[in-house]
Amino acid sequence: MANWDYAALPKVLTPGRESRSFIAATAEDLKRALDASHDSLVFIEARMTPQDAPLSLILRRPRRGPLLRPATAAAPAREPDR
Repeated sequence: MANWDYAALPKVLTPGRESRSFIAATAEDLKRALDASHDSLVFIEARMTPQDAPLSLILRRPRRGPLLRPATAAAPAREPDR
């Protein structure tokens, strides 16, 4: 995953709108964020170690973007064989 300031995303995605961001690195942090007043947009960045990731995410092969996949575009136009 990219190393972004995820807690700052609401300021970027919804400028001018009131929001609250929390970073939860422990169960206590998460509880505090969930117990806080939620009268506006709330964003919780949940941090975990790679070992805490869901097994399905750990086992999933990395996806490749369209530029990294083998060429799938149509071949250049040519005259049909006769």
